[in-house]
Amino acid sequence: IGEDGAVRKGRSTAAADSLFYRYVADYCTALRFVPAAVESGPTESVLPVDVVFGPRSDRPEFHFPVDREGRITGSSRFLAVFPLNDIRPPEVTAFPRYFAKLHWADSSQQYPFVLLKLSLDAGGEVTAVDLVRSTLPSVSQTTASAALWGDYEPLRVKGQGQESECFLLVSFFPQLMYPTQPWIASAADSMPPLERWRVRLIPDTAGFIVPPVVRQIQGCEADIPGVAVHLEVDTVGAVLAIDTLGVLRVQRFDTRKGALSTAVRSLTNKLPFYPAMTLDGRPQPFRGWAWGTGTPSGRLRIECVW
Repeated sequence: IGEDGAVRKGRSTAAADSLFYRYVADYCTALRFVPAAVESGPTESVLPVDVVFGPRSDRPEFHFPVDREGRITGSSRFLAVFPLNDIRPPEVTAFPRYFAKLHWADSSQQYPFVLLKLSLDAGGEVTAVDLVRSTLPSVSQTTASAALWGDYEPLRVKGQGQESECFLLVSFFPQLMYPTQPWIASAADSMPPLERWRVRLIPDTAGFIVPPVVRQIQGCEADIPGVAVHLEVDTVGAVLAIDTLGVLRVQRFDTRKGALSTAVRSLTNKLPFYPAMTLDGRPQPFRGWAWGTGTPSGRLRIECVW
């Protein structure tokens, strides 16, 4: 995108999707943007955009990192902007173990968290910790102390470390064992969802500070009575809606996949979530894409694309 907000060029991120990009190229080149800005004014930039081809529709849906009001529409899309423009937001690379007295059967709808504001210097050292909000006052101060012992990578712009302020969200899911083990970012991809999501560094608190998170330790896998044993080992797309109580509803899905589509549709009201949440701690309704995959064991695996 040029300094004037016009699209200069575009491409698919995966070679296998080049045919899809040719289909939407005219849509893309017709778009106009408020250009990116740095201290000196407007600048050229690269913008990642998700293009979704929904079932029974020949018009693509465009999902941008921010909306017309500048509000973040999805954390993964928002964070994908920075490396494409030679900016690396601050990161937490390790966090010490922490403790809380929680019962594993707690079914409270309130998201259990401590949100801290961190000031980092150009080398990634913590220079200040401030409590922003907490739903667990009994562990707020100990969590703030633990944050001082975490390891962080600083904000880097064109390779140079810079001072920054960011937000650390530490979640206390009652389904986990306490005290926790140290959290290591390099191992996060192999962790179960609740372990992976319990420590997050957020460069900006606009929009959701956390999307919906499934309450189950084993993640988004479910047994579907009467259907599961007949699942195809295949994948189907669906749109999931999670309300402010964490109740899941399946809104759209591919009807051409037989038992697998039936299994995805049967998830309504069966897979409990913590709802999406904004900075002020209020739950928010959420709608997003997911993949439903049948497994050889007969279970249904859900991969949320948010």
